Amino acid sequence: MKIKNIIMAAAALLVAAQSFGQSRGDIAGRLMGQSYFDITDMLNLSQSNYTLGTARSAAMGGAFTSLGADLSSLNINPAGLGMYQSNDFGVTASIQNNKTSIMAIGAPVYSGKCSQTPFKLNNFGFAFNVWEGSGALTNINMGITYNSKASFNSTASYEVRNQPISIADVLINQLIDMSLYDGISQNMMNSSSEPFNNSDIMMSEWGSVLAYQTEVVYGESDGSYSLDRSLSDFAKTNGLLKTQTRGSSGDFDISVGGNIKSILYFGASIGISQIDYSESNLYEEAYTNNTVEYPIQFMMYDQYVKTKGAGINGKFGLTVRPVGGLRIGVAFHTPTYVSLTKQYGAAMRARFTEIDGYNDVTKESATNSYSYTYTTPARLMTGLSYTFGNWAVISADYECAWYNSMRLKEVSDYVATSYKAQIKEHYKAAHNFRVGLEIKPTSFLALRGGFGYQGNALRDGVNSSNKAISGELAMFNRYDNPVVYKTLSGGAGIGLRFKSLYLDFAYTFNRLFYSPFMWYYFQRDNELPISQVGYTGANGSDEVLLSYKQSVDRHGFMVTVGFRF
Repeated sequence: MKIKNIIMAAAALLVAAQSFGQSRGDIAGRLMGQSYFDITDMLNLSQSNYTLGTARSAAMGGAFTSLGADLSSLNINPAGLGMYQSNDFGVTASIQNNKTSIMAIGAPVYSGKCSQTPFKLNNFGFAFNVWEGSGALTNINMGITYNSKASFNSTASYEVRNQPISIADVLINQLIDMSLYDGISQNMMNSSSEPFNNSDIMMSEWGSVLAYQTEVVYGESDGSYSLDRSLSDFAKTNGLLKTQTRGSSGDFDISVGGNIKSILYFGASIGISQIDYSESNLYEEAYTNNTVEYPIQFMMYDQYVKTKGAGINGKFGLTVRPVGGLRIGVAFHTPTYVSLTKQYGAAMRARFTEIDGYNDVTKESATNSYSYTYTTPARLMTGLSYTFGNWAVISADYECAWYNSMRLKEVSDYVATSYKAQIKEHYKAAHNFRVGLEIKPTSFLALRGGFGYQGNALRDGVNSSNKAISGELAMFNRYDNPVVYKTLSGGAGIGLRFKSLYLDFAYTFNRLFYSPFMWYYFQRDNELPISQVGYTGANGSDEVLLSYKQSVDRHGFMVTVGFRF
């Protein structure tokens, strides 16, 4: 990486670390901070969903800490590898339909739904015997698998009308701060390339540079900034935000497991994690009652982010069968040490009404990439299951994931300490539960069902209240991305066995709940905040700050094809 990019990446982290309570103005919102890496990225990219493995595991809610002999179990508790009595090869594919439900909080109710149906590969791999013995150590098995941990696919569209302010009101204040505190001149921003290759201008400030270059915000001859040429004081704004996220995360695991007298099973894995995430936010504004001489008709602000990374972790597990069909399992997942690269770019277009028609102005930023390193939560899993002969098994899992232990790495002590303080203040350990049931009415047919709950990792007072937000905002309503703070999941399926061939089918349902967020927000000390507003009370008499919340429903249809030999 070039020295310039290292300097700008460090500065971007400082912006994220100091994004609250700055004397020069507090700027936040989904449209204002996509460029830098903050603790919401760390949370969203670190979550695991155990209904994305094999169809059998998914149908049983992922409750496999004490169960084994399944290619998903290697990613949960590698001790399950020791339960194999034959070699196994399998592939799991799925079709996933995602529906996003949206609601505005603190406004005349707006809600909407968006959907999409992507195809994905959930799991593949094989397990095989490498040693068999006649003593206490019965066998040693090895497995190589890929298991999906999270899906980031979602599409959403938000709309609001008759707002008294525009995003331009935030961008002009950002330009004023850049001029006063950073000494950024209009001449510097007139250059097509210099503003986007200058370590004094953060990527989070590129939107205001584009607003100046497209003349949404006008630069006066005395060096000041004005909206007088584009927007009147009485103009009303109609806004539309379209967001789209894509990608997934998963682990490639190399596992070894063994069996001691069919009583104690043990296993360990080395996991290579991959993260692939992209996000686009297309924001459009149109205006009414705009009575200036050369009014702006509409503006479009487009931002995109691409994040790719890899990491390494370890998984260790034990399962004991003290009596009969009872099994007790425990597994520990070390934090994943992740290195990732985040790429960011933006563009803005504005159309103005002029005497002889329209004037369209379009400007694009540069594209820059920065690298970050962090650690995900450590996880402890315990499981209890009971097998009723050859006809049924019931299992239950408990998992603790310490999200308050995540850390930013390979940065200055100041930045690391600031992130650590934010993480400990706003995150906590999440408590997750999974249960599953399998019934075999015949030797070749299995019926399955399961349920899962991923608990809240946000500390009290910063999660998703349905009430209108007013006064001082909770921290997570001012961050730049919503975070998944709770997930409910369920599954059902069937399994078929034909000698060495097996076919498993599953339907899964996941509902992801997201914390509220704002589109844009700006506030200086002792000044009223600039943000979208809604109206409550009798006849809409009370003005409140406007935020949005969403949930995503994911319907998955999965099939596993495998061979045991």
